[in-house]
Amino acid sequence: MWDNRVVEKIEKEYGSHSVSCLFQNVEDAIKSIKWALTGVYGPVNYNLREELWDEFSAVAFRWDAPWCVGGDFNVIRFPVERLGCNSISHYMRRFSDFIDDLELVDPPLSGSRFTWFGAQEERCMSRIDRFLFSVSWEELCPDVVQRSLPRIISDHMPILLDSGGIRQGRSPFRFENMWLLSEGFIERVGEWWNSYLVMGKPSFILAKKLKLLKEDLRKWNCEVFGRLEAQKAKVVRHYSPHRIGGTSAVTYGRGAVLGSQCQRRVWKN
Repeated sequence: MWDNRVVEKIEKEYGSHSVSCLFQNVEDAIKSIKWALTGVYGPVNYNLREELWDEFSAVAFRWDAPWCVGGDFNVIRFPVERLGCNSISHYMRRFSDFIDDLELVDPPLSGSRFTWFGAQEERCMSRIDRFLFSVSWEELCPDVVQRSLPRIISDHMPILLDSGGIRQGRSPFRFENMWLLSEGFIERVGEWWNSYLVMGKPSFILAKKLKLLKEDLRKWNCEVFGRLEAQKAKVVRHYSPHRIGGTSAVTYGRGAVLGSQCQRRVWKN
């Protein structure tokens, strides 16, 4: 099921309708990365669906790691995902609530509108198969896409989740409190947010807009503040104890005061 030369299974969790595994990469460059994968076959019986949502919730809270879940959910989210469906049922709403509650991303499917075809294909089609993943999974694999493959024998279309490779080398996004001291920062963020035109499901729109916002914040930070860590190091060196006359109690106290001032100096520049 997986190549032991690439990933190692750390833990597993079996449910009535799903199987979940926590993996760790074994390649040196990304050895510390852990991630979770859940395979699902959703119950046809509507009354058993709550068991499935509970299984997913347990996995989400057990492992604090990038998470992907995929398979046959046996339920759709929106009327457009079933041929001839014109209304949203309670079970469809519950599926969407589950996705929103766990803050999962529901990416678009390329290649086909439907994934399941009944015996009378011209009248029985629906999208009951899909991949969902956490925002941290998308940050780990920013180019992830899902697309359908040709259906040969099965009544289901195979779906390929292409992660596009794991991001290496780039530090994770961190919000800097000093940004709030920059004049017009809140208004600028609002303008950016309203300028993003993203189509898709609500969870996908939110995740995509957050991703775009992070990129704008990174670019803006470099333009306004430059390389923050380099500036901090320069100011700290300038006000270090040996630069201001030794390490006596008085001098050290002065250095501590200047040290606290150096952050404000960086923020204001």
